[in-house]
Amino acid sequence: MNHKTINFFTTGRYALVDAYYRYIWINTYDEAICHRIQQLFWSKIQTLVYDLNTIEQYHDGLIDTSVCLNWQLLDVDRLPMRIGLNIAGFDQTHQGGKLVNIKPEYPLPVERQHDLQQQMLLYKTIMDWTHRTLTPGDLMIVSRIDQIFQTEINLNDINQELFTLANQYLHNAGWLSGAILTPLDRHYE
Repeated sequence: MNHKTINFFTTGRYALVDAYYRYIWINTYDEAICHRIQQLFWSKIQTLVYDLNTIEQYHDGLIDTSVCLNWQLLDVDRLPMRIGLNIAGFDQTHQGGKLVNIKPEYPLPVERQHDLQQQMLLYKTIMDWTHRTLTPGDLMIVSRIDQIFQTEINLNDINQELFTLANQYLHNAGWLSGAILTPLDRHYE
């Protein structure tokens, strides 16, 4: 079932940057969520976390969701073949470089780029609600959310799996189900 697409918006100094092409996928003010998304989406797209405040041309408000895929980071180390989940430096926040506003040349179609970007932003939006003390039951649901994002390929399938999960736990973890259903805009289905 195809539901309406919700476009998420974010901006901020911490960016997920493609490890090979060096284009910015998303940016946010939350460094920790950048690292979490980096790890979770590693099988879909390999990224590094950069602090854009360390770049001379950057200023707050320059880059947001609507334009970030048009920004490339240059003058940084190009060692994409050495980047991996078990390589030293993977979990660091990188610094420096030069920003260039240029149309991206990805091997992925634009629709797929936007789908992946919206997946990352949906995950961020849901996780924004989980900054409270989580019970073991809540942690189990968050683990299931992570699994959905890691295994489902496109946003429509993720939305459907999240909807099913939220309904399954609606009576046991209502606040967390609400945190899932709100960004999906599916409270009344």
